[in-house]
Amino acid sequence: MKNLTFLIVLFSATAFARQEGLSHAPHGLCRASFHSDSAGRGIEAGFKNLDLRPNPLDENCYDQGVVEGQTLPKNDSFCTSDFESGKQQGLDAGSDSSGSECYTKGYIAGFALLGVAARAGDASTVGSDCIADYQSGLSDGKNGEGPNAMDSNRGSACYMTGFYDASAF
Repeated sequence: MKNLTFLIVLFSATAFARQEGLSHAPHGLCRASFHSDSAGRGIEAGFKNLDLRPNPLDENCYDQGVVEGQTLPKNDSFCTSDFESGKQQGLDAGSDSSGSECYTKGYIAGFALLGVAARAGDASTVGSDCIADYQSGLSDGKNGEGPNAMDSNRGSACYMTGFYDASAF
């Protein structure tokens, strides 16, 4: 029962993190799986004026994220600092302390980077533990097994990304 409660809380937190920030997403498509990762990477791309298209890519969600990122103040050191702090928290799958809009958008961008890097096997960004958790989730999802609890929020986020990807690809 403890594991089930943990998974429900994790699922809720993951869903919330992936839903925040994209207020204009059509039919919620940009709020799940690689779609939300495309949107999150788009937010950072729009804010920093970079091309950060992930693979796989949902171009529509990425473009929506770019528009969201472009709404943030560009030459504001406080916004840049908050964005980077939020991004690090998202990459760590930490709790979203819901600071400024810049922090929140950074959190979404960081959480998206976590999913993209886990999916790509980018150990230099997320570490080998995250990649192993992603692979475990992917395997469990493909084998029709129920999700398992991990030891940390970050491990759980990596695992659940793989678990959801099993049904998406």
